[in-house]
Amino acid sequence: MIQSVGILFIALAIIGLAFCGAVLVGHASSGVSGGLPNAVSLIGSSGLSAVDFSLFAKNGKGWSAITQGYGDTLDSYLYIDHWHNGIDIAADYGAPIYSPVVNGVVRAIGDQDDYCPGKGFGKFVVVEDDANHVDLLFAHLETIDVSPGASVAKGVELGAVGSTGLETGPHLHLSIFQSAGFTVAPAYGCGPYPEGHDVDPVPYLGTTYR
Repeated sequence: MIQSVGILFIALAIIGLAFCGAVLVGHASSGVSGGLPNAVSLIGSSGLSAVDFSLFAKNGKGWSAITQGYGDTLDSYLYIDHWHNGIDIAADYGAPIYSPVVNGVVRAIGDQDDYCPGKGFGKFVVVEDDANHVDLLFAHLETIDVSPGASVAKGVELGAVGSTGLETGPHLHLSIFQSAGFTVAPAYGCGPYPEGHDVDPVPYLGTTYR
């Protein structure tokens, strides 16, 4: 009887360890989504001194600065529809952000902290890339260095990394939306709100934008 109980206890312990391992693996793989290398969580990575998209070339150091991936992530419960509509890139406070768009137009700028402090994108810039039929959102900025309607070429400084809006530290939020149906209109009590059909930015990095 004692021997049987012992065997049963060992079997349950093995099953419990296997279950815990499955849960941990599940969290590790979902921590960073959107096709990042090996789906490894990069939270805690060092920030970039400048957001230059040439850093996302193959094996470039930009990849190690991505702290949150696209879509269903560990933190996506914080967002509307429980979906992270872009990626987060760790960068130093005040780091310049350079446009990756070869021939773009500033579609909109805004500051949601004027309407819902600490709850939205904070200061943001939207650049329309007509050649690729997408709009790029750069959010949580400290400063904005461009104006609506201005033409921007690759390498033009759009602004600087900050900690405005909903954030836990200085970083750049980058979203890419299909231009068709994309709008910037008042919503959710946060003033002008960039919204539309978002796509995973990761496949664009190191290819379309490099």
